[in-house]
Amino acid sequence: MALGLLTLAACEREPEVRRLDPPVPADVDAQVALNEPGHNLTVAAGERFAVVTESNFSWREAERSAGLVPVTETAGATDTNQTERGWTGGPYWRVFVYEARDTGEQGLTFEEVREWEPDGVLDTRRVAVMVTTENASPGRAEGR
Repeated sequence: MALGLLTLAACEREPEVRRLDPPVPADVDAQVALNEPGHNLTVAAGERFAVVTESNFSWREAERSAGLVPVTETAGATDTNQTERGWTGGPYWRVFVYEARDTGEQGLTFEEVREWEPDGVLDTRRVAVMVTTENASPGRAEGR
């Protein structure tokens, strides 16, 4: 009997850890990831786009052109370990969604920060957004 329990315990495996996709809303027309190269995208006026961040700390919007209107901000786990009860720490997704209103060159600046430190800015990234009057072509987000 004891041998059977030991055998059963030895056969139990740790659950497989799977990477989770960022929580990008379905009504987003384009997206750019700050942790990948290329932070330029082209969208048509009226389209929505997402800026996807991943960090152990926090990303926040530092500057925004007036022609880009914030729509929503969501966050979520980056892997299945983080969905377990009692799990703390680790990187997480933060997704900023905007609507392009004014045509022409627009831009966003984001800062990665340690919110508990007064001068805790770790990194700064700029996203250049070209807003056109016509629908942009598929695959328009560089670094997507």
